[in-house]
Order: sequence, then structure tokens, then C-alpha cells
Amino acid sequence: MFTDLIDKVKHKLPWNKLPAGARKVHSNNQEINKKRENRFCNNSVSTAKYNLISFIPKNLLEQFLRVANIYFLIVSCLQSFSGLSPTGRVGTIIPLAFVVIFQMIKDGFEDVKRHIGDRQVNRAKTKVVRDGKEIQVRWQDVVVGDVVRVGKNEPSPCDLVCLTSSSPNGLCYIETSQLDGETNLKIRRALPITNDDYQTPEALSKLKACVTCEQPNDQLYKFIGKIKLEDENDAPIEVEQILLRGAILKNTDHVYGLSIYTGKHSKLIMNSGDAPHKVSKVERVTNYGILGLFALELFVTLCCAIGIGMWQSRHSSMWYLYHEFSTSSTIVTLQGLVTFFILFNNFIPISLYVSMEFVKVLQARWLIDQDLKMYHEESDTCASARTSSLNEELGQVEYIFSDKTGTLTQNVMEFFKFSVNGVSYGRGVTEVERKMKTLNKSTPKSPSTPLKQVKDKPFHDERIDDGKWENQKDKDELAKFFTLLAVCHTVIPERSESDPNDITYQASSPDEYALVKAASQFGFKFLSRTPNQITIQVNDDKKQTFDVLNILEFNSTRKRMSVIIKDVTSKKIYLQTKGADSEIFKLLKPNQNQVHSTKEHLKQFAEQGLRTLLCAQVELDPKEYQKWDQEVYQPATTALKDREEELTKASQQIEKDLELIGATAIEDKLQDGVSDTIECLADAGIKIWVLTGDKQETAINIGYSCSILSNEMDILILNQTDGDGLRRELERGMEGLLRGEEEEKKETAVVIDGACMEIFLKDVHSKK
Repeated sequence: MFTDLIDKVKHKLPWNKLPAGARKVHSNNQEINKKRENRFCNNSVSTAKYNLISFIPKNLLEQFLRVANIYFLIVSCLQSFSGLSPTGRVGTIIPLAFVVIFQMIKDGFEDVKRHIGDRQVNRAKTKVVRDGKEIQVRWQDVVVGDVVRVGKNEPSPCDLVCLTSSSPNGLCYIETSQLDGETNLKIRRALPITNDDYQTPEALSKLKACVTCEQPNDQLYKFIGKIKLEDENDAPIEVEQILLRGAILKNTDHVYGLSIYTGKHSKLIMNSGDAPHKVSKVERVTNYGILGLFALELFVTLCCAIGIGMWQSRHSSMWYLYHEFSTSSTIVTLQGLVTFFILFNNFIPISLYVSMEFVKVLQARWLIDQDLKMYHEESDTCASARTSSLNEELGQVEYIFSDKTGTLTQNVMEFFKFSVNGVSYGRGVTEVERKMKTLNKSTPKSPSTPLKQVKDKPFHDERIDDGKWENQKDKDELAKFFTLLAVCHTVIPERSESDPNDITYQASSPDEYALVKAASQFGFKFLSRTPNQITIQVNDDKKQTFDVLNILEFNSTRKRMSVIIKDVTSKKIYLQTKGADSEIFKLLKPNQNQVHSTKEHLKQFAEQGLRTLLCAQVELDPKEYQKWDQEVYQPATTALKDREEELTKASQQIEKDLELIGATAIEDKLQDGVSDTIECLADAGIKIWVLTGDKQETAINIGYSCSILSNEMDILILNQTDGDGLRRELERGMEGLLRGEEEEKKETAVVIDGACMEIFLKDVHSKK
């Protein structure tokens, strides 16, 4: 009875609701995978527009989409009739052929570069497990069902199901900049049922597994599938266990994965699409101009043809002028229509397109590709114009939409200041503070924070440096704060083979890396991590070990991450959390003395351009924790539908009545030359929009530091939470703009937060 019930439940699970004709992939069994019904493609890819067979017809079709080329072709055909043409037979066909051939050579050269790039990718080397050994093969030789080894800093050659990882807990970190443009690392996990028992090539070669999954599609963030091992029940495969083609493995020695989508079926290629035929705005305007000239030519031709017909009707006795044609005025008019059309074909200059194409090639190959000002020395990369068809579009840019972190900033975080027990620590001066001082804008600072900077040491405070924190009256609170920084994270330590004391931290987030390094600077050094334990060393002489009971990971809804740990020595259980102050303040136990002063410090940190986090913890009752873990958290972790929502609900039940520990402030320095670049773009009349998840004060001050905002601008701040308030603020802002135009034309910058943007978007959708 129970077996039947389990089968009924399993049948309703989302990963069992696969569409008809779902793909089945068998590991280490190419005989089954090669059957016709599977229809797997090879792993070679082609991003080129043409091949040897399609080049001439396809390129000619694209060229004769131009109005001018069609016009000149018609003229060339009419010129072939010697009795009608007043010009030579080759007067237009030779220039037209030159234009077409020149364009074909240019397009062919650009497509050859694509073929060369494709060949380099297809012939890149990777390792697969076959017959119990790792062998090196080309990417194009990887087939569906292969077990592929991806090493550190190597891209995935195809879409893989992660089977094993060299890191604890089966974790691995990937960079997906080729997929979605994001440079921050993302966490992926190996399948629990394969991670422990299949760590070697010998074991993987004996793996008999069948993966059933959906047919290839372009959904980067969705995946439905399941895996079945011999003598095992079905297990779900989630998107967190998928390594997509182009994802680069970071901070992990290696992973093994089972290839499920290859070549043109991989999600990266399915999202790329075919290379389009690109037409610039100048070319579109030129086409409209040519249509206008063509209409003018037809008008002039028609007038002349009618004129010659009328003249002939009045001078019909002059038969000797028309010895080859009829003396009928109608026929003469029609003949004249063709003749004058050919005669006036210079209305549309064929040299225009020759000049345009020649200039585009010069711009792309000799000006853009050879421009040393666009050379990136660190990566040894020159500018490369993939196509010369859109050169002039660079001069038509009106708006630039940019992210802040990693684009305007370096995405290299440095621990700069912090607040504990109502006291602010840190003497450093941020880039924003220096810029504000240059602009003569006041930036609130802590009275105890003099303007000085210690070289090569972002954080400096003589009150607590070099272990002096133990002499402070709030040393217990400081110890709690440093312990939380050293424990509440998902960082993985790596020890050097030559020097075991040399530890390198690998983190999915630069913020976590900066906090762990800061804890080490204060004497709380993160030493090691196992799947269930964390060990830290305090002041180089005392080790503390904590059992990691649960990790409540960060997501965009919760805006925080937490760990539940058990002190091995005291047997006490703690929940430690860090996250956005807007969320953490809601979870704090009421009536804590340091809350008000911490809020003031957070405001100061934000105005100094620093990224802030709030830290808190609470001691848990063991019985209450056990009840929550067994009845709430564990069922949420195994939920196969809406798992993230269930985990969020479970976290909310345990993250409450927290004790405020402190606040951190991290600086993300601007990229070199950002301020000068933005000033040049603004001088060119380009409008710049920047998106950031920082607090409003941080966003405004960073706007000043990178020259998006200036003292000469009026700043319109929109942070209302209701439509009526937003409407009133906009009306006041528009009145100010109108007054400014009457008195003196002045630029205006708009600062808008997410809540207001949501109101705008709702209004737009409702009108649609």
C-alpha cells in the first residue's frame, strides 16, 4: 500500500512531468546514445554567416536588399538594348559589379574571421573519461553521454550535469560572463548521489546512469530533469547542478560532468542565433534619400518623355529622324521614357556606395583595430571591429545604460570601516570623500575620524590595530563581531602545497572575501572548512571549532545569509546573519541601545560611498532548533516544487529576535579613468543611466565621484512609495525645470529608487 502511494506521489513531482519525447542520455553507453531516435548533434559550432555553397547567393541577396543596387541593376539591364540606350552598354554594369564585388570581398573577409574563431573553439582541448582513463580530445569530438573533466579556469565545452566536485560539499564556482555578462561568481553543486562515490576516472567509467531531461531550449535559468542510477531511485536534477557551455570554472580544482546538450543544442548557442544582416541608420537614411531621388528622376523622365512625344506629333513630317522607329507619338513617348530614364541614371550616384564601403573598411581595420588608446594591457587585448557595417552607429549613441559594480567600479572589495556597540572604527579616507572635498561638498564624518590614509592598508585604527582591541571596554562585543566575520560565510580556504600556513580564500562574492580577510587582520583567522565544521584561530594561539548545522543562503528576496553553528566547546547553538540593513533591522529584538547610533554610522558610511552590511546573531534553544530543523527546514530542502520559497519561509521562522552585533563598510574603488570618460561622454551630449543596489546616499555620492553628477546640476530625487506622492514630486520637479529654462538652462539629474520605478512600470503596463 505504501509503495503504491509513493509511486503516485512521485508521478506528480515536477521533474517527472517531462514533455513527450524527452531526451534520454546514458552515461558510458554510446551505442544507445547513437540510436537514430535520440538525434544528438555533434559538439562543433559555427557562428559564420556563409559557407562555400551559400556565400554567393546569400550575399547577393543581402546586397540587392539595397534600393540603389536594385536601381542600378535595372538600369544595367535597360542599357543592354542598344536602340533604346543613349549610353554605352557597360556604363553602369561595370561600376555596379565593382561595388558588389568589393562588398563581397569585405563580407567574405569578415566571415573568414568568424570561421577562424569557430575553428579555434572547435579544436580547443578538453578531457573526457573513456575506458577508465582521462584522454584529451577536441571540443568538437565531445559527444552526448561523455563524462567530461573541467579544470580550474577552464570553460565548459558543452552543457553538463555536474557529477562530482573536488571542493567540499560538492560545491564549485563558475563565472558566466559569456552567458549573461555577469562577472561575479555563482555557486553550483554536484549531484549528491554521485559526488561521494564517483571521484576518480576509474569509478566514473563504471557509472551507469540514465538522465531524462527536457529537449534543448534557450532557457538559461530553467531546467527539468532527473537521473537514475542502477538499483537506485530517481533523483531530481536542478538548474544549480547544470554547468552550461561557456561557463568558466573558478576557485575549484576540477569537476566531472555528464554531457547532455552539445553543439547547436547547447543553451549558449541557442541564445546566440544566426549572425544577422546589419544595416546602419546612415544606410537606412541613404535608402530613403535614394527613393526620393528616384521619384524625382521619374518625374523629370516623365516630363521629358511627354515633351518629346508632343514635339514629334507636331513635326511628324520629319520622317528621317525616326527611320528605325514608328512615327507614332505614343510609341515615341514610351521609347523616350526608357531612354531618358537611362540618361538620367546619374541622379543616383553609384560612387556614393563605393565611397561609403571604402571608408567603413578604413575605419574598422586601420582606425579602430589599430587604436592604441583602446588597447587593454592587462589582458593584452586590442579593439576588434567584428563588422564594419555599423561604424557610424558609434556616433549616434544617445543613451548609455550601465551597471555600477564591476563596470564603473573594479569589483575588488576592501574592508574599510565598521561599527560595534555604537562606536565607529576606521580612519581611512574613501575615494568619494576625496572627490567631495575637491568639489567642496560637505560629507558627514565621525568626529573621531581624521582625514588620513595608511598606504597599502585600507583599514587602520590605532585603537584596535595589532591586537589592541582587547584593551577596549567593549572587547567582548568586538570578539563577537570578529567571530561572526570569520564564521558566517561560504568561503573555501585553500592551502599552498609549498607552505601549509599560506592560506588563500576562494569566495563566490568579493564582499565575503573582504570580510574574511578583515577578520584575519584582527586575529580571527579562518583556517579550514569541512562539510560539517569550521575552524578558526584566535590570536595565533587558540583554535575554535564550530559545527555547521545549517546554511541559509543569500537570495534577492531575503537580502541576507545566515549560518546556524554549534560551538564545540560550549555546546551552545547560535544563528549568525549578515545582510542589508533594511531587512536585518526588522528582525532585531526591540529596545537595543546601539541601534540608533548604528543607523547614524550606516548613514555616514553610505555618504562616504561605502557598501554596508548589518551583522546580528541569536542564541537558539536546542529543543526549539531541533523541532524547526526536523519539521520545517529539512522538508523545505527536499521540496521539489517551489523549493526556494519554502526555504525562505523556513528561514523566516528561525531568523527573529536577533541581537545587533555591528555593521561593516566596504569600499569598491572606481575603475581607472571612469570620471574622465563619463565627463567626455556627457560633453558629447550622451545621457547616462546607472543601476546600483546601493543605498540612496551611496548612489548619489558615487555619482559625484565618477562625474555622473556635478555641482552645476539640479538633483531630482524620487523615493516616494505611493503614486500620489510621486505625482506631486514630479510636478514640483517639472516646475523647477521650467523655471530653470526661463532663467538659465541648467542640467537636471534624476535619482529614482526601485519602489518608484515599480510604480512607473505598473502605470505603463496598465495603460497598455
